[in-house]
Amino acid sequence: MAHKRTANVILSELIPVAYVVHGEVRVSKAAGNDNVRSRDYGIYVGLVNELYFLKPDFAQTVGKNFFNLRVNSFFEERGFVEDMVSEKEADAWVKKITDIPVFEVRVFAELSGVMLCFDEPVQLGPYMLYDASRHMKSLLDHSYNSNLKECLDDESAILLRVNVLVRDLYAASDVAAPLFEQFERTVSFMMNNRTVGSGAKVSTMLHAPLIVTYACAPDGQLIKGRKRADMGHYPEMDDSYFTDPRLGHDFIWKLLATKSRSDVEKRIMSTVDWIGQALLDKSAANRLLKAAIAIESLFSIGKDYMNKSLTAQLSECVAQVMGDDLLSRIRIEKEVKELYKLRSAVVHGIENSTDLQQANRLVELAAECLHRFITCRSLRAIKTDDQLRNYFNSLRFAGATAFVDGTVA
Repeated sequence: MAHKRTANVILSELIPVAYVVHGEVRVSKAAGNDNVRSRDYGIYVGLVNELYFLKPDFAQTVGKNFFNLRVNSFFEERGFVEDMVSEKEADAWVKKITDIPVFEVRVFAELSGVMLCFDEPVQLGPYMLYDASRHMKSLLDHSYNSNLKECLDDESAILLRVNVLVRDLYAASDVAAPLFEQFERTVSFMMNNRTVGSGAKVSTMLHAPLIVTYACAPDGQLIKGRKRADMGHYPEMDDSYFTDPRLGHDFIWKLLATKSRSDVEKRIMSTVDWIGQALLDKSAANRLLKAAIAIESLFSIGKDYMNKSLTAQLSECVAQVMGDDLLSRIRIEKEVKELYKLRSAVVHGIENSTDLQQANRLVELAAECLHRFITCRSLRAIKTDDQLRNYFNSLRFAGATAFVDGTVA
């Protein structure tokens, strides 16, 4: 296993190319001639990126431009001395960045593909949704949002808000982007929970039309960004369907707002995400593969489970959860095995075309299993991977019907 390189090693490697990149008159000894600026710049960018991702705290709280300025200032303050950077020197530089206090930023995205019908903003887990035409007073009630109205492209827009902690305002939209994508995938799953169809496309993907983000700092400073996104099917996000406990939707939003999750809760949220990705993917092959990953996220419980192959393990788990009697469990297990054969053929390039109906069926099986996990009291009570293994072992040996009317018999 390769060892992670330290900050002082990376900074030391940056020294020779820093001369060229920063326009120094003297060309670095490592470069050797004046015609290497583009090559040195590529090396420089690669090393700075390595440094940026060295500590999660950097990438999660500061933007690339902010970080580049800190790298530049390090060499400027050092005077481009060619001595190796010591660990103490590098640690002091890292500490300068991590000592910058974090602050909360509210990031808004203009959404297409959804509606709000009620007169009040809607909270779904860590997300807030506003209709700018009706909720502007609520939006402008806080110093964070004081400049938001004048920046909106559409004063009747539906706005989705998340709060992020950053050290640099310019990082806020980047930090919020995966949260917006997570919202889209979660809504996509919910739109197809207990139904059959395509994903609900809420605007966070990189396709038409444009969405606009606004990162609002406590002092009213605001950064505006633009991204492209998919059109949607206009679900009413304040409909009680999206928080219906009978469907487990309230539980999903609760987990999204929870930082500390159990082993099984992590599996549930990963499965929600992969099902959402599968539903939003137009490629039948990709949809099939992502549905398979969703099932694996939920049921891959270790090689020691009855010494079974992964396919045998997964097909049996799906059958145990979904089957209402012995015959239905046998039928479902066989069906999942056949779909996994197709998945393996796609992965290994044996099968070049995938039938959309087969892909949708695997998505349907994954969604149905997840539905049972988030609505059944006995399954909701399982917290650890060991408990999950024991649960399936007990079902296997008992040979009993797993579910009657949504509850464990």
